[in-house]
Amino acid sequence: MILTTQVSKIGGDPRAPIGTEGWAEFWKEELCGALAMMFVEPGVVAGKIAVGSKYEAWKLLKDATGKHFTNFDDFCRAREPHGLARDPGVVRGIITLAEGKRRVDLLTVPPSQQGARTDLGTSRTECEKLDKRQQQILRAIAERSPEVVRDLYGRDLIGAKEAASLGRKSPTPEQAVRQVEIANGAKAIAEASKDKRQVNAYVRRELGTSPDPIEAAARAIAKIPRERLGELLERLPPSIRRGLVGKGREA
Repeated sequence: MILTTQVSKIGGDPRAPIGTEGWAEFWKEELCGALAMMFVEPGVVAGKIAVGSKYEAWKLLKDATGKHFTNFDDFCRAREPHGLARDPGVVRGIITLAEGKRRVDLLTVPPSQQGARTDLGTSRTECEKLDKRQQQILRAIAERSPEVVRDLYGRDLIGAKEAASLGRKSPTPEQAVRQVEIANGAKAIAEASKDKRQVNAYVRRELGTSPDPIEAAARAIAKIPRERLGELLERLPPSIRRGLVGKGREA
């Protein structure tokens, strides 16, 4: 009864369509209730916030001046009944406790473009802790990789680059199907072995991105100054060194 009274007071409606202001108000009330028990049931808080992140619920809500919130930090700090009256850092800590840092990274990575996605309260200072390449990788995982890949990444069962490689931009229908096939194969290996190295090797092999040792060596040698090539020969095993010298004489 108390929950119903609070919801009615601010216009929340449990029957409102998802993505509407009435639904967002009711979501906020449920989140407030979960936060009251956040140290007991952190997973409930994480689940509620994950739903809000998916539909950008806080952007549908208004602050005390009647303006819509633009980020989770402001919504989190705002006093009731408009906000949560909570320290956003504490809330993120609860999600980390329940889901792990990798899942929090996926929820908090800045959006790839204006309006595409709202970050979960990550202030500009915090965002800048991730370099541009790290953000690109996280966005590929969070926004484009199959759900099974995001789950494996959150459980630390697949590397960041491998997970991002399964979230390519604008894939063809055939590529999209192939990505899902590889993702499911990666999941099967992860469940059987719990070995991230095996999962990463499988993904690279299936995508054809496993580095060729000859090509890798050739690129590395090309970067060595001519005057230091003698040092390279001295470090090679005698049998290989004799073979290279012999080849050179034949040429």
